[in-house]
Amino acid sequence: MRPVSVFKPGHTCWRTAQANRAAFLVASDAYFTAVLEALPKARHSILLLGWTFDPRTRLAPDGQVGAAEPDQVGQVLLRLSAARPDLDIRLLIWKSTLPIAATQQFFPHAARKWFAGTRIRFCLDDQVPFGACHHQKVLVIDDRLAFCGGGDISVDRWDSWRHLPEDLRRVLPTRALHAPRHEMMMMVDGDAASALGDVFRDRWRRAGLADSDLARPVDVSPSLPDLWPCHVAPHVTNTRVAIARTLPAWRKRRVVDEIRRLTLECIAHAREAIYLENQYFTSPLATEAIAARLAEPNGPEVVLITTGQSPSWFDRLAMDRARGAMLSRLRSADAFGRFRAFYPATSDGQNIIVHSKCSIFDDRVVRIGSANLNNRSLGFDSECELGAGCTF
Repeated sequence: MRPVSVFKPGHTCWRTAQANRAAFLVASDAYFTAVLEALPKARHSILLLGWTFDPRTRLAPDGQVGAAEPDQVGQVLLRLSAARPDLDIRLLIWKSTLPIAATQQFFPHAARKWFAGTRIRFCLDDQVPFGACHHQKVLVIDDRLAFCGGGDISVDRWDSWRHLPEDLRRVLPTRALHAPRHEMMMMVDGDAASALGDVFRDRWRRAGLADSDLARPVDVSPSLPDLWPCHVAPHVTNTRVAIARTLPAWRKRRVVDEIRRLTLECIAHAREAIYLENQYFTSPLATEAIAARLAEPNGPEVVLITTGQSPSWFDRLAMDRARGAMLSRLRSADAFGRFRAFYPATSDGQNIIVHSKCSIFDDRVVRIGSANLNNRSLGFDSECELGAGCTF
């Protein structure tokens, strides 16, 4: 059987690019710590895409930076902007509807006052169809280091991989504790980081914002500091990384559904195992593709990790019931006993929110990004993910 690559630029992904190093960051603790170390090294630009953003977010709630250094991300960015007038800092966040913003103390809308009158460009993006959202989560520093995955920088995101039942570091500005939360991010450098910078620049232009001074960094001097966080060992070196997106049909632009195509391609080519971590498993398309593989006598095993119960009443109404129907469909198709679904809990039985969007196929392909396995993420909201691996 000839080897098959599922990463096909222009079809199942936007493009592929070389990453000198890549690492998988488990839980927002790892992500925030890496961000806090990398941001002060920025010399040209800091570019952030998000579904939400809260400048009050503490990047080191365990106090590792010391009392004299701020760890609120808004203060970190303001200090960097003041110290380096040429540093281009842009944050492009979805302009959420007021009912959603009301559940987040009206952030990200309230973040505008943090950066008013500064050189930091904070913009809210509403250039999507009615009912859609911008769900991409990408951070790019100097086009030389980038993060992509399911995690936003907000006050209720931090958790460690231990997911302790009562972790006092998991505290909101109101002093209340927020729920345990499982996240995944992927960190890359090299050309892959620059390609994610292009994702940001494309979104900035789609938002109709002035872009005359929005350009790639040109300084490649060897004297520039290595942005890679010193405490993170790369899991992969010298590999091609694929960037896949979802962008909705909007005005004269056609839908971009690379993630949908890649999802179906990976399911179709898996031989031994399909491992999925996903918050919302409600896509009939993905469900039927997996059901077809479960019906094969020698098809792959399928393991799904998801949230036991969604955190909000709206999600429980809209998603949990639909997810239950999809799980029932897979169980009925599982003629050979190869499907299992699990949800995690803390040691005292507390629900852990599975917010990660990670998929692994045959231990050969890994994908980490912002897309849920639902209809919205596969064709209606904006999404971005990274994929790495070898051929099937």
